[in-house]
Amino acid sequence: MSEQVRRNFSDGLRLYVSRQAASPFRYLLEQAILASLAWVPTILGIIVRGIFYRLILKTKGWPAIESGVRIRFASNVRLGDRAYLDQGVYLHACPNGIEIGSDSLVMHGSILHVYNFRQIPHSGIRMGRDCLIGEYNVIRGQGGVVIGNRVYTSPMVQIIAVNHVFEDPGRSFVDQGITAEGIVIEDDVWIGSGSVVLDGVRIGRGSVVAAGSVVTRDVPAHSVVAGVPARVIKEIGVGKQTTKREVPVYFSNSTPPAPGVPPAEAETNGHKREGFKPVGRPVGSLSIVIPALNEEDGIADIIRRVLSVEPELRLSGVEHMEIIVVDDGSTDNTAKIAGDFPGVRVIRHPRNRGYGAAIKTGFAQARGDWLAFLDADSTYPPELFADFCRRVWEKHADVVVGSRRSGADTQMPMVRRLGNFIWSSLVSYLGKKKIFDPASGMRMIHRSALPRLYPLPDGLNFTPVMSTRAAHEGLKVLEVPIPYSERAGRSKLSVVRDGMRFLKTIVWTALEYNSVRILGTCGLGQLGIAGLIGASLVALRLQGVTELGPWGAFSVFAALVLAVAGASTLALGITFNYLTALFHRDPTPPRRIFMLLGRPIDHHFGWLGSVVLLGGLLLAVTSLVLALQGWEVARLWLWLLGSALFALVGLQLFVSWIVMRVMEGLSERPLRVNAEMRVEFAGSQDVALDVPTIESRPA
Repeated sequence: MSEQVRRNFSDGLRLYVSRQAASPFRYLLEQAILASLAWVPTILGIIVRGIFYRLILKTKGWPAIESGVRIRFASNVRLGDRAYLDQGVYLHACPNGIEIGSDSLVMHGSILHVYNFRQIPHSGIRMGRDCLIGEYNVIRGQGGVVIGNRVYTSPMVQIIAVNHVFEDPGRSFVDQGITAEGIVIEDDVWIGSGSVVLDGVRIGRGSVVAAGSVVTRDVPAHSVVAGVPARVIKEIGVGKQTTKREVPVYFSNSTPPAPGVPPAEAETNGHKREGFKPVGRPVGSLSIVIPALNEEDGIADIIRRVLSVEPELRLSGVEHMEIIVVDDGSTDNTAKIAGDFPGVRVIRHPRNRGYGAAIKTGFAQARGDWLAFLDADSTYPPELFADFCRRVWEKHADVVVGSRRSGADTQMPMVRRLGNFIWSSLVSYLGKKKIFDPASGMRMIHRSALPRLYPLPDGLNFTPVMSTRAAHEGLKVLEVPIPYSERAGRSKLSVVRDGMRFLKTIVWTALEYNSVRILGTCGLGQLGIAGLIGASLVALRLQGVTELGPWGAFSVFAALVLAVAGASTLALGITFNYLTALFHRDPTPPRRIFMLLGRPIDHHFGWLGSVVLLGGLLLAVTSLVLALQGWEVARLWLWLLGSALFALVGLQLFVSWIVMRVMEGLSERPLRVNAEMRVEFAGSQDVALDVPTIESRPA
């Protein structure tokens, strides 16, 4: 290798490292930790990253970082308490860094890149509290981006604090430099989907930027802007009466009343659904997304059928309907055929990204209050969307699913019927809610439910994961019977490959919410088998058997391993549920799963563990005394083995009880603080309030 080649290689390597981390040592440290921990899935990964990422970035409190998050210049990243980075987020914090405030969320696929390779002193990205950066946003902070508190951006928003100069036609723009004045977004701003905010702009407090706008100049406070370039179309609050009037507001665990029912008489369903709009109202606008991959033979037919139901949709309360066809990298004329229909929007993926990715792209571009989707192969009946809309009005549903297993005529092949029965049983068991068709490809979802359902996978497992999340998030899911026609030609669904993918993603998603439902069941099963083996061995010993053959010896070994593993697995599952309570606003608490003597089973671990541990120690001491008095080991080996088993299981239960009580205290601390603050307030006002204690809360 020549000297010039070595020098070029060395310079290139040095340049690469300098654009990845603050120093070669920091590069090695950050890459080692990221490579070791960035892939770890579910809540376990979030916990591990929350602990060890403190070595490479600055944190205040406990942020939550999902798997697959890429970070460069981690030493310049500062995350607030409960800040959340979703899967696929990319942070590049070259000087002067990225700061994300407490309780702020950066959703799937978003890119925050300071891009300060020119050493601009005022560069950086600063985000306040309680912000939401939607899916696939791009924020470029060369000129500095300052985002206030409670700023929400929809998917596909771009905030670009840099501009190239185009003044001299005789020179390339690359040689003419840039402007980097910076962008300021004040508190309580909403930025709609697909909007672009350009350099040198200040968006005033309480403003709204309509979807698809390009903001090139300052936006006044409390105004609505729209268009390209954006202009003020409305001043918020101008001309409105300021007289207070009584308006029913639905909080936390309340359901909006049915038409004609006073709010005081409305029933509650026990689910916490914070921030959701009441659904008992006209549907408004509906966006129907049709994902398509090489469907040139059937795309025209399904579009005609959807267009034909628009009059009936209007009678069902739909004021506006739009159709979005997402061509997922087709190699035939699917996109061209769809584009020939007036009013149909066609979005193309340059390459095949997957069924779920196509639907999410459609949702990101949709304008409707309600979002629907169905397959492009005419297997699902779009004529029933009007019935979906009527059911929404009647049942106050968040998600409507066309169920192929609820009584209507279906042509589903027997193999897929069996698979659907398996997934239905699994999702229903894990979510403690009956789900008949978790893999249905015809659904209607209210836009406000998407944050509770995301993130969702890009493949065909999109629908079963959505059903699993809906069951655990407390959303009201309504299943409507539909007929199903088997498609002509070969299906894109692989029974074995996609079936295994369905199983894996359903289980992993359920573990994020209710680990004890899976791990606890496995643990109790292991303890049960160990108990049966132990009872059999005791019976044999009482009959005078002192020697065991190969199978007997293996059974003894299996009983010991299963008992210890069962206790550990059960305790781990319950502990994980307490951990999820620190991240989910409405988790499924362990007390709803396994009860003993009217109390959650983990509340008994303290005395149970103590009794079992003491029993094991007493059995060990007794065996030792008998051995010293001349008893042969052949008569004592089973009791010695039992004493070891009881001691290990008892110790595991007792230690787990301590850990769970600490976790329970942390998860319930906000409730206790709120209760005590209310008591203090009541005392200062001489008002008697009936404040429930934590122990009196219903399970």
